[in-house]
Amino acid sequence: MKQKKNNQKIVNWHRPLRRGEFHSGYVRGLVQARLEPIREFEEEELHQDRCIRCDDVLREWDDLSNSRCNFCERKDASEEYDIYESVEDLSETFVNRITLLKEPTARNILGRMVFLNRIPLPMELVDEAREALAAGGVLGGKKVCERELAAKYQSALASEKSGRTSCTVDPRELVFLRQVLGLPQREGLNAEESDGTGEFLVRLLALFADYRSRGVAGLQLNGADSHERVLRLARHFFSHYPVPQWLDTAWRQAIAEGDDIGQRLKWACWFVCMGGGGSVRKMTKAMGYAVSSTTLRYLHEAPADLAPEVTCMWAEAMAITRKRRVADWMVKHQGYHINITSPPESQSEDSFRRFWLQTVKWFARYEKELTDEQADELLEWGWFRFDHAAREDEAPFSWKGRKPGRCLAEATVYLENALRKLGRVWDMQWSPAGVGCVIVEAPTDNGSTDVWEFEELTHGSALKEEGVAMRHCVAGYDRRCADGVSLIVSLRCNNVRVLTLELDGKTLALKQVKGRFNRAPKECEMRVVQRWEETIVKKVRKGQRKRRFQTTS
Repeated sequence: MKQKKNNQKIVNWHRPLRRGEFHSGYVRGLVQARLEPIREFEEEELHQDRCIRCDDVLREWDDLSNSRCNFCERKDASEEYDIYESVEDLSETFVNRITLLKEPTARNILGRMVFLNRIPLPMELVDEAREALAAGGVLGGKKVCERELAAKYQSALASEKSGRTSCTVDPRELVFLRQVLGLPQREGLNAEESDGTGEFLVRLLALFADYRSRGVAGLQLNGADSHERVLRLARHFFSHYPVPQWLDTAWRQAIAEGDDIGQRLKWACWFVCMGGGGSVRKMTKAMGYAVSSTTLRYLHEAPADLAPEVTCMWAEAMAITRKRRVADWMVKHQGYHINITSPPESQSEDSFRRFWLQTVKWFARYEKELTDEQADELLEWGWFRFDHAAREDEAPFSWKGRKPGRCLAEATVYLENALRKLGRVWDMQWSPAGVGCVIVEAPTDNGSTDVWEFEELTHGSALKEEGVAMRHCVAGYDRRCADGVSLIVSLRCNNVRVLTLELDGKTLALKQVKGRFNRAPKECEMRVVQRWEETIVKKVRKGQRKRRFQTTS
């Protein structure tokens, strides 16, 4: 039979089947026939009771009134047996139930075994079985659900804005995790309260208990501090698939006053999603922002020492340019740091993101014509120009139509004038703290000897020279130094400026260590700074305490 449908194509409904082709009705019937025994088995496992004597499944012909099968009914016909009078039989029943409860079946994992028993189980036995399941890795192991992780994140943001605790977790999980981590058992702690490890980290581990891929059996946590134990436990629980090291910051530090709980929870969700093999792209889309698949691919190649927000920015620059030098340039300058995992909150932030994108593309275009030093200077110049235009309500700075040669010539003059204007009064002076010194290192295999000089800057003009030479804004710290809030020290190696250090004016604690264009210090430089702290700064701090004690007494 042929017919014409909607005046379109003529369809032959009696077309002969090709080789390997089946009718859809036959396929549906075949699938239904195969699934029917499975459904009957699941209903039997979930809904039918068991005999209290032999623990066999009760059938329709059994006596359901007293929860015993016909075999046990005939066996005990001569003796009057009551399940509530025989304590020994009752304890044996408990042991049988616990044995069944410890078996890694869907019936036990769903927790329905406890609620389907006609004889109530003591909570001590249930907790013991639950701990055995958790230690063996049977409890949990649920497949990662991106929407559920996004819902936890949204819930934490809503609770943070309302001033409540960030997450509500199972108290039994908190007891179990404190026992594993070797922490004292506490009650009534909020997420804001913290101890040596941080109650927030323990709650964060308990929040994702359903996604644990293995138990604590065989886990060694000895010889590590509290934060390292939390990190090891998180990687043991959730890293079934490789997780990049830059996400470890979600578990390394306890929550402090002023920290964004929502951001910490977001990176913990990333950690669990990556470790469980979930789709980060689906999860971020449910959270309210979009991250491209190319950006996610470069996240595993990012440096391990970067913060999560900076790492995502580095991966975004790599996805746009495919050039590692450009991504490294954007990471060095703190003024260009943006968080691509959150939507812009204001019009000015949205304008700066457009400027950031234009900057990345411009440097990718002229990447072969620039050195690292020239790129740092141009980035500093572009940031000053954009910030000045935003403050003066002028037209935004643009890289369009600019060439590297003319930009470098203009940047040198502009930066010197801009950095000089940061200071207020150049003849401002303050008294030194006595932390300056000279450290001479031992000769190396090459026979060279490095001389490291720590010079304390006590004049406004010295701050101006330091800022112009190092290309950062230390000249604007003159008022802080005069008021005793900060202390600035210039570190030079063989009469060449290397680092600028900021210390707290009262405690002499090290606050900032920046190189030229605000770069991070190198490992060899930090070793010298640590030697200086342990020898000179510690001695001066001890003298200040002694003088303060003599004055008060």
